[in-house]
Amino acid sequence: MTVTIGVVILDFDQSRITARCLRSLVKGSRIPEIVVLVENGAESFADEQRIDLSNLNIITLRAGQNLGCAGGRNLGLNYLIMNSSVTTLVTLDNDTRVHLCNCEYW
Repeated sequence: MTVTIGVVILDFDQSRITARCLRSLVKGSRIPEIVVLVENGAESFADEQRIDLSNLNIITLRAGQNLGCAGGRNLGLNYLIMNSSVTTLVTLDNDTRVHLCNCEYW
């Protein structure tokens, strides 16, 4: 079975931090098939932050209100379940940097 990865990242008015997290995904040894960015705050994720993220398939969901951490993650995970065929679902905090991994599973 081929492992495919979908990642959910929450953003709450921290577009610079979130952009850094997304750039680290691009540099990894395994790029996810889809990234769901849940905008849980009032500020929209700035499009200019995406210039160097062309290798990522990013879907942005705007909750319209703060759903909290669990609610925002559930929104993103539900999107992946209903709209993709990925086999592995991952939630990632926006202040995380992903380092290169030669893990067998990934």
